[in-house]
Amino acid sequence: MPRGVYPRKPGQKRNYTPEQRAVMRERMKKIRELNKGRGDTPAMTAAKSKNARKAMAIRSARALLKHMPAGAVPGTVFKCSSCRSFRVIDAAPQQNGGAWEQRFEQMGAVSVYGIRREFSGIVKIVWDYAPTMENIMENPRLIDEGKPSTE
Repeated sequence: MPRGVYPRKPGQKRNYTPEQRAVMRERMKKIRELNKGRGDTPAMTAAKSKNARKAMAIRSARALLKHMPAGAVPGTVFKCSSCRSFRVIDAAPQQNGGAWEQRFEQMGAVSVYGIRREFSGIVKIVWDYAPTMENIMENPRLIDEGKPSTE
């Protein structure tokens, strides 16, 4: 690495004449007009929101399964993160209609800007296929029992 103090060379000044500024403004006006109808439509916003909810449900389910102890029996309590813990209700996934699900009770508390929020409730992990040790992490979804599904 070079050592020492080197003088900085000043960059070129951006001095534009009023005519050049007018040309730039006209170009920007044309670009704004061309991009005017390219914003998010309500359908695009709804699709983005649905995809984000599904991705979060999958991420949360995988985190829960990763931290759940092997061979957990009903009543086993384990921590999934620093502020969220779960109690096992169903020892193994059970088939409910066409889907497989396993229920847990979640509890936790979060402090945001000095305001403490406590939460609890029944959640379930749902699979569209029979979960085995090989495929249990492929596409699980964590869903609150009191709220409708994201799909």
